[in-house]
Amino acid sequence: MNARNLVIDFLQGKGVDTNKLTNDTLLMRHIQSIDFMELIVRAETEMGRELDLESVQIEEISSLSGFIAWLEKV
Repeated sequence: MNARNLVIDFLQGKGVDTNKLTNDTLLMRHIQSIDFMELIVRAETEMGRELDLESVQIEEISSLSGFIAWLEKV
């Protein structure tokens, strides 16, 4: 599963209307902190490796496009 599909699928599973989201949408406006961590764990599981959270600033991954871009490059 590619990064965009993984994130969109996750958000839809949390009841987010993803048709209304833009690339600049802040994820925390639609999911809680615990859901954000669950999204990271799901991405790690799907990708088969641990994601390095120490090397990223939260501002870089707080938007929809920022999070997807980060997943694609790790």
